[in-house]
Amino acid sequence: MNKRRLVHNLRLGTALLFVAFEFTNLVPYLAEWSSRGSQNSRYPLQFAGYAICLFVLVFDRRSLWRLFHKRITLWAAGFLGLLSWAMIVRMFNSPVDVSDYLLFRAFGLQVNNIGFLLTCLVILDDAVVLKYTKQAIVFATLLSIGLVVCDMLVPSLGFTDISGRGAGLYVQPNSAGMAIVFGCLIGIKTIPRGWLKDLFVIACVVGVVATFSRQAALALAVILLAAGLGRALSLRRLLVVGAAIVTLFAAKNLASTLADTDIFTNDTKARLSLDWADSSTLDRVRLAYKTLERFEDAPILGQGFGTTSYWADEPSHNAYLNFMADCGIAGILVIPGLVLSVRRDTWDLNAFSIMFLAWGLVSHLVLTELFALITIAVLVDEQGTVNEERQRSQTEGTWFGPYDADGIHSLGRFEPDHVYVNGEGAVGVAVGGARGRD
Repeated sequence: MNKRRLVHNLRLGTALLFVAFEFTNLVPYLAEWSSRGSQNSRYPLQFAGYAICLFVLVFDRRSLWRLFHKRITLWAAGFLGLLSWAMIVRMFNSPVDVSDYLLFRAFGLQVNNIGFLLTCLVILDDAVVLKYTKQAIVFATLLSIGLVVCDMLVPSLGFTDISGRGAGLYVQPNSAGMAIVFGCLIGIKTIPRGWLKDLFVIACVVGVVATFSRQAALALAVILLAAGLGRALSLRRLLVVGAAIVTLFAAKNLASTLADTDIFTNDTKARLSLDWADSSTLDRVRLAYKTLERFEDAPILGQGFGTTSYWADEPSHNAYLNFMADCGIAGILVIPGLVLSVRRDTWDLNAFSIMFLAWGLVSHLVLTELFALITIAVLVDEQGTVNEERQRSQTEGTWFGPYDADGIHSLGRFEPDHVYVNGEGAVGVAVGGARGRD
């Protein structure tokens, strides 16, 4: 086995393991939540991934060059510097009754999340590995949907202690809903256009509804609208499939059956109707005002790392306010900076940008959820692969077919100085290493 094949196989194996155990939240579930699990730590697979990442960088120097030339790497360096500043401030303002070990452990875990993102960027920097990783995410999403629906219908499974809401291995329904949304984004780009894609999207809708997560429902709406406008999804056919499922639901009288169970509590009914005046929303508003007050006390330097982690209350459910309270006014740039480092003018990245910016307003876990970090790496490396192949086609006098709405090519080699018309009427010209399109 030559060096290139070894690096490729290591990348592929690591990527699939990350999806199987980290994207699905299986390792954290076994380590921290399941009383039946024998796993005591949630980090061994990540640490093994770091070792493989170093091996890949040693034997594939171009990966290191490409990593340093990605805008998200610059964002990661800036974010790490901002966290280090917040930690220095915290050392002069350490919270009462919190040991140095717990303080530095929390900081180390946040740094570890940055390391995991960079590791995923290196591991997925291969077109074939990226292809199989996206397919694995589709299967992982379907598995998560099944577990979430079962958890909602059979609460005795014990995945979550939140009555009437499904969570599966994610334990927290909001996290489960957002994982399905991220999986739906990747699935729409991966599954070929047709009924199979429509059924996958319908399954994602069912999964999100089973979590009764308002943030996930709004995020999914953004994804579906962007996919429809980007012609990656047939909204008309999707509506037909959805209407058929609703008709079947009504014909079997399933609504009354579910109403007789404990699923539709006052909380879940309010969530289903997108009622924002329930106790959960009011408590989030209270925490937001409390976090804002901490920021106003130190708007320039910040309070230091972990402001909302060490007070005698729940953490603020707003990532912007969290970073502002910790790092000062510069903290407000963390999430927009990430979005700008990822964004390109394609429907999927536009949808991701809107969704991620809005998600930060209602969750403080946007940069700790591993399914989100894996998805970000997929989106970044996918765009890098497309750009590299475009450059190669220009220098080699080849054109890899008409580009679709996602900017992804359909493989095919063309002779220079010829004009080609595909079945959809797209015209391409390959002229001695240059490519044109009308």
